[in-house]
Amino acid sequence: MSLISRSTLHFVGVFLGMCVVMAGTMGFLAFHDTDWNYNYDHNEGDTYPRTAGTVEYYEQLSPEKQRIVDRAMAGERFTFETEEPVPPAVVKRNGSYHIFNRFTSFDFFDPGTGVPALLSLGGVALVAVSARADLRH
Repeated sequence: MSLISRSTLHFVGVFLGMCVVMAGTMGFLAFHDTDWNYNYDHNEGDTYPRTAGTVEYYEQLSPEKQRIVDRAMAGERFTFETEEPVPPAVVKRNGSYHIFNRFTSFDFFDPGTGVPALLSLGGVALVAVSARADLRH
């Protein structure tokens, strides 16, 4: 006869699994890496886009941002590590308003994002194994 019952061990497994899930979640929230994405959406013509964001004139953009806008209009998609080099969402060029998609996404290949996510999944697996073992006994 052991000092600790199986039910207690299974409870400890579930509890530790939940702690690992919480640690992974907190790590993800603290250390995740977001990338900025930018690509061309559509041309509004000469109609002012009321819901797309603030308008910036093509001529007033830096030469680097002008090149990015030109390449995005040609169909290229961009990913940036920071927000600084990302051009605006609405650009007025030659009398037409051009709308771009400008959004962030998680970079799961960055260790600060992927490791906590995998840690959380490991915690979920520990909870599932411990709960299943408890139900079987």
